[in-house]
Amino acid sequence: MDSYVLGTIRARVSFYEAKVLSNFGQAAAKYIPDIANILNDEKLDSDVRLSAAEALSNFGQAAVKYIPDILNILKDEKIANGNRLSAAEALGNFGQAAAKYIPDILNFLNDEKVDSIVRANAGKALGNFGQAGTKYIPDILNFLNDKKVDSTVRASAAEALGNFGQAAAKYIPDIANILKDEKVDSIVRVSAGKALGNFGQAATKYIPDIANILKDEKVDLYVRLSAAEALGNFGQAATKYVPDIANILKDEKVDLYVRLSAAEALGNFGQAAAKYIPDIANILNDEKVDSIVRVSAAKALGNFGQAAAKYIPDIVNILNDEKLDSYVRLDVAEALENITKLELKEVVLILNNFYKRDDSGYLNWRFLTYFLGGGTEEVKTLLKWLDASQATPDKLTHDEGVKILNVFLEAWKGTKGLERLRSELAKQISEVAVNKNVLWKLQDISLLQSHFSNLKKANSTHANAVQSAYLTEVLNNQQSQEELDAVRRILSNPMDLTVVALMLSQGKEPNLFCLQEQQYNLMAAEYQQEWKQDFPLKRVSAAVYQMRLEDKQALPGDEFHQVVKSLEDDKYKMVVSRQWQDEKSEAKKEWYFRHDKIMDFFLVQNFLGESDAAEGLLVDRMGDPRFRGVYFLLATLLEIDAAKELREKLIQYAADTKDNTVSNTFVQLLRTR
Repeated sequence: MDSYVLGTIRARVSFYEAKVLSNFGQAAAKYIPDIANILNDEKLDSDVRLSAAEALSNFGQAAVKYIPDILNILKDEKIANGNRLSAAEALGNFGQAAAKYIPDILNFLNDEKVDSIVRANAGKALGNFGQAGTKYIPDILNFLNDKKVDSTVRASAAEALGNFGQAAAKYIPDIANILKDEKVDSIVRVSAGKALGNFGQAATKYIPDIANILKDEKVDLYVRLSAAEALGNFGQAATKYVPDIANILKDEKVDLYVRLSAAEALGNFGQAAAKYIPDIANILNDEKVDSIVRVSAAKALGNFGQAAAKYIPDIVNILNDEKLDSYVRLDVAEALENITKLELKEVVLILNNFYKRDDSGYLNWRFLTYFLGGGTEEVKTLLKWLDASQATPDKLTHDEGVKILNVFLEAWKGTKGLERLRSELAKQISEVAVNKNVLWKLQDISLLQSHFSNLKKANSTHANAVQSAYLTEVLNNQQSQEELDAVRRILSNPMDLTVVALMLSQGKEPNLFCLQEQQYNLMAAEYQQEWKQDFPLKRVSAAVYQMRLEDKQALPGDEFHQVVKSLEDDKYKMVVSRQWQDEKSEAKKEWYFRHDKIMDFFLVQNFLGESDAAEGLLVDRMGDPRFRGVYFLLATLLEIDAAKELREKLIQYAADTKDNTVSNTFVQLLRTR
């Protein structure tokens, strides 16, 4: 974990961030003192301090020296009960390393003056100590069986016993009796049901009893919830009850929370319950359903892992539902973690929440982006550049610039509809493109053109910066201003940029002043290979000239079937087709040049050569706006002396007609030669 990510930790440690830190493990161990400082800072909000405690407990042995600090929070009566119980949980997470503090926790459990909720969590903590706490199992059982003890404390005792597993197995009948006893407070029965599920194989004989409780509509709602959870925890041993659980899930008359516990239970069964994934997804997508219930559905899908991958977009939609509380959405995000590591185009959907600054948990989303994106270099690059509060790197190498723009290109795919994030991403794309230290190379044009195309389609004001970023390097900084201007004019056309990108992808070096000719030569070579004959350039050009005279747009496909097939090839895309049905419902198809510049290339063939017809056209079509593009091509295709002669004729024509539209551009293009 790098210092940039830590900067967000220091800004605001949250409950979710604590979970993230535990996943970094030893990679984040050097930051333990910083986290401990947060734990001991009494000026900080207690929620924040307890998140630090939770994070420390997840580091295990590396953080044991801070156990006394966590214990002090547990003992501090001035701290809110909810936070004291979190301290108890944190101590439990240390296991054997905190074993010598078990008597202190047990004292809390025994002290009737201590708030019952704090006592309850002390009981749960004991269950987390594992082997180190087994000698206290009889004490915990006494709490469970003592009807005078607060129900909350008894419930935690049941849960603790379940966490001890095999060491407490001989007490399973006691726990089962509490589950079945209708006179026992429901909260205690709930924990008893969960505890049985945690015992696994040792408690399988009670599975039918638990299933009966789940199906009994007269039983307390929350007891039924725990029964569903317990069955799910039994896994394979309880698969025969999967259809019963599924029936509860699909029954709209059943209480919604019971149905969602059924969904979570099905998720725990894994492949045995996979056919019910669509039913769970329906609950997830039902906006009429309570948000907490939809969260449970998302978590259930997460438990199915890869089998639920097709529902990732549905889960992501909930993540971006601004009507839902931020922390609800954070819970939903955990489901994604279990299904798959997200791709960049999916990661941006999560990062987008960072830009909702009115969201109190917005900093958490940066952690979540890092976490669900797998902490890859690509994700770190995205986080580093898409943060207005951080100065972006000024000095970049060429390789770094290419790497960053490739990351941005992949991320852009997921930004449709995410206006604030897309705007920031567009800005950073242009920042990298115009960075003075990055000297773009010819092979980078394809990458830059892709960004230009994306920004142009999004009507971004940053498109022009990307478009012109590489012009100087393309000409090796050695060309005249006229040449630079000419190249800018050529590459200002998206069509030309596309041709350049296509040629580069085929390993060809484009000549910016003869793009259409190069494109044609590539296509004609493949035409010869495929059809075993030369491309009929003269015949096609004559037909195209006639089309222009008659102001027709469609190529005569019947006459040039092989030609249009080659021109339409995906590698060249020189023509596009349109299909429809005529009045007799017969299928029809026509072909059109993809761009006027391509049509101009075929038109110009009629103007080249030393024939009287060609020389006549040079003069006859000088004032015809339909052939304007032809004259621009002639500036680069004619022999230099012939081009100079035509220049003089165009200048004279401009003087006579006061129309210098063609002559000015022709002169500028000719200067580059």
